[in-house]
Parts: sequence; structure tokens; C-alpha cells
Amino acid sequence: GSTTGSQHLRITLPICYSLVRAEITGRLGFHQAIGAIVAAYVFCKMPGLEQQWSQTVGKFSSLFLTPLFFACSGLQASFGAFSQGSIWGWLAIFVLGSFIGKIGGSYLGGRLSGLKPSTSLEVGVLMNTKGLVELVVLSIGLQLGILSVTTYSVLLVLALFSTVMTTPMLNLWIQYSTRPEKRLTKSAAEAKV
Repeated sequence: GSTTGSQHLRITLPICYSLVRAEITGRLGFHQAIGAIVAAYVFCKMPGLEQQWSQTVGKFSSLFLTPLFFACSGLQASFGAFSQGSIWGWLAIFVLGSFIGKIGGSYLGGRLSGLKPSTSLEVGVLMNTKGLVELVVLSIGLQLGILSVTTYSVLLVLALFSTVMTTPMLNLWIQYSTRPEKRLTKSAAEAKV
């Protein structure tokens, strides 16, 4: 009984702390999500709490809060703006710039820090998974009036597209990069026969 109570207390206190941090951040003039995310990030990596946090808060977040956040983000967008041809042009420019910036920048950073070219490219491709972080920043920008609804809509589609394209791009890269190894293995096996 007391072990279960202490486990509930160990998870309840960090959740309350995260909510208080969100409120304090909001009163300071920043978006509440910033305070909550920073506080939650601290607790999700805390030794002794990491597993319990991921089993409770992590599961609830991925099953309920994340889809709800994506739905709310989509409701704030104006997809009627995409009826204009120029918006599609801007989207294409942003997609190209995003992929070149993320993949190229990560590749260059990986190479400069001593990673193999294939590993550096994998890191670059995996940088496209940061769509959820982009959505948080975009939502904050829209709420503060920094972004127009049209700009928000274009960047929202960009964030979703880059996130969705990560897995197919990574699978293509893995197939391409392991192809020579398969040929060498097949040649070695034929030579033994």
C-alpha cells in the first residue's frame, strides 16, 4: 500500500511542478508550453523516475496529448490559402530549403566532428523528425501574432511533410548504403563454392 502511494506521489509531484512552471512561464510573458516542456524534460531523464515517467506520462502524452495537439494545430491552419498558386511555390521553396538545411547542415556538422559520411547523412535525415518541436514553435508564433495564418499554414504543412518523409528517406538511404556490402557478401559466398 505505502509503496504504491509513494510511487503515485513520485509521479504526481513532477506533474504538478511542470504545471506550475507552465503557469509561471505564461505570467512572465512566454508561452506556457516552454515552461512545461523544460520541466517535463528534466523529469523524464531523472534516474529512478525515468521508467515510471515514460510508462505514465509518456504513454498518456503519446496516446492522447500528441494527437490532440496535432488536431488543434491543424484547426488553426487555413488550407484555403493553398488555392493560390504562389503559396504552392513558397511551400516548394521552404521544403527544399528545409531538407537542404537540415540534411546538409547535419551532414557537415557530423563530418566536422569525425562521423563517417554515411552516419552523418543518417543524422541529417533523422533531423527531419523534429516536426513536433516545429509545431510548438509555430503555434506560439501564431498565438503571439508573429506569424500570419497563411505563413503558419505553409510552415505547418512543411513540418508535417518533413516528419512523414523521414522514415521513407531513411529506408532508401539504408538500402542504398548497404547495397555494396550485399554484393561483396554474395561474391565471397560464390567464391567459396
